[in-house]
Amino acid sequence: MGYPPRQQAIIGVCTSLIILSTAAIVLRLLSKRIAIGRNASMRLWWDDWLAILGLVLSYGPNIIMLVGLKYGLGKLHLAELSMNQLETCLKLLYSLQILWTATMPCVRWSLLFFYVRLFPVKQLRLACWAVGIFMAVFLIACEFVIIFQCSPTEYTWNRLIPNGHCINLTNFYIAASVLNMLTDIVTLVLPLGVIWGLQIDTRKKVALSVAFTIGGFVCIVSIVRIQLLASLNPSDPTWSQVYPGIWTCVESSIGVVVACIPSFTPIILSCIRGRMSATEVVIGYIRNHGTVDTFEEKGDVIDPGRMAAFNSSDETAVAGIRSESAARVEAELCRNSSGESYDHDELPLNGGGIIGTTTAYFLTHHPSFSPTTHTITLLEATRIAGGASGKAGGLLALWAYPSSIVPLSFRLHAQLAAEHGGEERWGYRRTNVGSFTARGRAVPPRGKVWGKEGEMDGKGNGDNGGGGGGGAGGGGGGGEKGKEGLSLEKLSAEQQARQKERKGKLRAAGVPADLDWLDAGSAVGYASMAGEGETAQVHPYQFTTSMAALAEEAGVKVVLGSAKKIQYSGDGKEVKGVVYQEKESGKMVELPATDVVIAAGPWTREVYPSAPIGAMRAHSVTIRPTRPVSAYALFTEIDLPKNFGGRGNESLKSVRKGGKTVTPEIYARPKNEVYACGEGDNEVAFPSSTDLVQVDEGRCQDIVDYVGSISDELRDGEVTARQACYLPNVQMGSGPLIGETGVKGLLMAAGHTCWGIQNGPGTGKLISEFVFDGMAKSAKIHSLAPERVL
Repeated sequence: MGYPPRQQAIIGVCTSLIILSTAAIVLRLLSKRIAIGRNASMRLWWDDWLAILGLVLSYGPNIIMLVGLKYGLGKLHLAELSMNQLETCLKLLYSLQILWTATMPCVRWSLLFFYVRLFPVKQLRLACWAVGIFMAVFLIACEFVIIFQCSPTEYTWNRLIPNGHCINLTNFYIAASVLNMLTDIVTLVLPLGVIWGLQIDTRKKVALSVAFTIGGFVCIVSIVRIQLLASLNPSDPTWSQVYPGIWTCVESSIGVVVACIPSFTPIILSCIRGRMSATEVVIGYIRNHGTVDTFEEKGDVIDPGRMAAFNSSDETAVAGIRSESAARVEAELCRNSSGESYDHDELPLNGGGIIGTTTAYFLTHHPSFSPTTHTITLLEATRIAGGASGKAGGLLALWAYPSSIVPLSFRLHAQLAAEHGGEERWGYRRTNVGSFTARGRAVPPRGKVWGKEGEMDGKGNGDNGGGGGGGAGGGGGGGEKGKEGLSLEKLSAEQQARQKERKGKLRAAGVPADLDWLDAGSAVGYASMAGEGETAQVHPYQFTTSMAALAEEAGVKVVLGSAKKIQYSGDGKEVKGVVYQEKESGKMVELPATDVVIAAGPWTREVYPSAPIGAMRAHSVTIRPTRPVSAYALFTEIDLPKNFGGRGNESLKSVRKGGKTVTPEIYARPKNEVYACGEGDNEVAFPSSTDLVQVDEGRCQDIVDYVGSISDELRDGEVTARQACYLPNVQMGSGPLIGETGVKGLLMAAGHTCWGIQNGPGTGKLISEFVFDGMAKSAKIHSLAPERVL
């Protein structure tokens, strides 16, 4: 026996709607994948999640209608139903009303969040938020009325309850549907003001307007539904509510489709024809200090190919009024059916240190990045992490400076470590930090640091750099070369007694019990400098090279070449490219660019001479102690005895004999390595590249002697590397400098002083936002703007 016409309509329509709405979400995600590129990681935004939630909720009315077939919905009049069938049908219709009410705001919110993300125009954003808040209030009110439409609530499906009553639902449905339709109209026309303010021809404005208002079909559905609701017979719901119920399902499911249509552009452009104007996906391009740019057409292809929108300043008007600052937004980039890209951006990064590599990483992990439409080139003159980024201490602290970016960067360090195995890959771990005051001992020297410069790669190879076989305080006191040392053997009773006495003296000075690798007789006092979870550490060389490797995996091209010149437009207001010299061939290469990021640390002036970036030389060493030591970073203050000697820099011997105070920093690292650094200097001329940095052997030996005067484990340990590097600083005011320079497309990230490793991820994240979003979103960094000092 076949289904009667009404039930056939339910089956055909509801099944089709489920398939159609599901296909819309699949196409939305596929379109997003096409837009960002096959190899890039895809991140779902609020508008995506709300569309998916709307899909799930829209399944409800369709499934309810299909399940109702079993209980006579669309087949029998109310009088023909059994009590069980009637109660079940009424419960199903009651659930349908609740789900429909929740579905429609979700799909509208999805569109509104899409607008907010796509068009950073303040007026439009405020309008979106106002409509969104209205819908939230309307949703709560409607759900309240629907849930409590009858008193008691059970009377909704059990009409045998005495003294029960319900409100006039027909009037409520009509009023709610009219308001829903008006909200649909407002939501669909919101972006039209921005679109018609673009400097593109009318035909393309019309095309864009149609793409954004094609959802007006939902309004037609709402009108049909309102007419059907007006003829509803409340006394025979299982029969009279069939067609209104079907159109309720249509409205919910088509709402999901409408919310997805604006995001279909990449697929449409890939399938309609092989070569199509990118203007139909580009929403406009406004730069820092000017009006809306007019796109330059090349045949049927538009350049530039990045989607952007108006700035969110109060003075921005929708119809092409000048904006005070630029805003770029996520690009819905397009390709033709063969995958060829017609809209392409070149983004050279100058500097292969921590700032350059983290910026490269975050650029490739920004939602708007597509390897098919963006080429990011990381230029490094010598080698990745060849400067301070490979030779720093690697301390991370929430109390570092500047406070505007430290929390962001500290959090990103933890996220990167969790995502990429940083604990093993670059030595990420939480660590203790304290200040240690001590009296240095005039211990006899036991060797020297060799003249060969070592590589701080954390491999712990005794042959790698200064000290192959030599002790930290000299000699091979750590045992035979290549072995862990005698201190790892079982202690005699006498040795155990001395160790116990030593720990007692350290505790008396306030030194934590596990900080037992300091000399007890030298200890004067200890004070913790951070609360739990406020400090951590990484191995700088390993972290920087890992960021470069991860960026390369995501599509960044690393080129060994020295940037020589930035190319500008004729009026000097826009960047056009970079000229660099290849390291191997010496050949000069011109690299066109839409954006250039200067992240060259102390070498920033090589390409931007007016930058107020200075440099200070700093020396450091790494030591393999005679036994594993606990995880502490120490800021020391050591009073040297008057007879403190050594084989360090001759100019410092008189200082030592005067009984002065020195302040080396000591960082214990994983894998039985300790890093130590001393004071900075500017005694030699600043070199032209990292491989020409002069290492003062005496200053390195001074550091070794200083830390050896308060720790036998360090004095008798093996020096595995000694280095020198230059730390960048901002000479005019505080730093670093992060953001736009005042030249269109030219950004700067430099002057991070000793906190470059700490603030690298935060800086990279912010620069990626400047490039793709036109503004810093993750932190308020107005005080770090390069424009204030350039």
